[in-house]
Amino acid sequence: MSRGNRSVIAAFAGLVLWSQSPSAQGVASPTPTPKEEANHAAEKGDRQPNPLTVAIVESPEQAIASERREAESRDHNSKDLDAQIRAADSAEKQVVPAWLGAIFSFIGTILIVITLCLTRQANKISRDMFDADIKPFLIIRPCSKDIKFENGLLLPDPIEFEIENSGRSPAIVTGIYREWQMCGYGKFPDPIEHGAQRENWVYKKTHIPIGPGSRSGSIESFNRHLKAKSVEPNSWISFIGYVEFEDIGGTKYIAGFLHIFRLDMPQRGMHLALPEDKPEQYNYHREV
Repeated sequence: MSRGNRSVIAAFAGLVLWSQSPSAQGVASPTPTPKEEANHAAEKGDRQPNPLTVAIVESPEQAIASERREAESRDHNSKDLDAQIRAADSAEKQVVPAWLGAIFSFIGTILIVITLCLTRQANKISRDMFDADIKPFLIIRPCSKDIKFENGLLLPDPIEFEIENSGRSPAIVTGIYREWQMCGYGKFPDPIEHGAQRENWVYKKTHIPIGPGSRSGSIESFNRHLKAKSVEPNSWISFIGYVEFEDIGGTKYIAGFLHIFRLDMPQRGMHLALPEDKPEQYNYHREV
């Protein structure tokens, strides 16, 4: 049979089969219900094949390089952990030395503060000593001899005194305040406040330069007002006052004095008195 005949026979057979199918005969296939469609979809999903597992196969060179990287990573992690452990141990060991260092630092700070305070105090003492060494220092000294009390008078009249500069710089006496008082036995006159004016007082402005280690000339002081009708035999006669003066820098000072003459001990003459009550208000030297 030739090839052309076989083709005709096959086409005829196909036409016969199509004509016998329901669609060719005009018969519609039944429509499935929703339940049947759901079951059909589930069965279809169950019949789908599982995904294939893909395995990556490395070459020998890649495997060696990967193993080397993993080994280096493990070694790095091990070294990093060891370094962290050593740092923690070192920090723990430094706790006690740190506390000791803080304590010693605190003690050192206290010692420095104490040293600074002592140094400041020493400097102040040195400065005060230096100032005292270069300042003038005046002393009042009665210089009359053979002083006696007769017929209600202290003789000789006037009594002479002088001013001595025992300091190491010149002084200029600018004023002299003095007074005479008759006191009972063992009694002293009231202290004199600077600038005060009392009974029987005498104040004179002066200008008397006195060099260091030198004395002024004799200065007279009259005491005639001491004459009294009745005088206790043991009375004390007081010569009290102060001297105003300046140094070469213009700083002003006053120097107080108190001398007594005891009627019960005339042989001692006029001498420095040492009151036990407020002695700093009688014999003194200070700035004003």
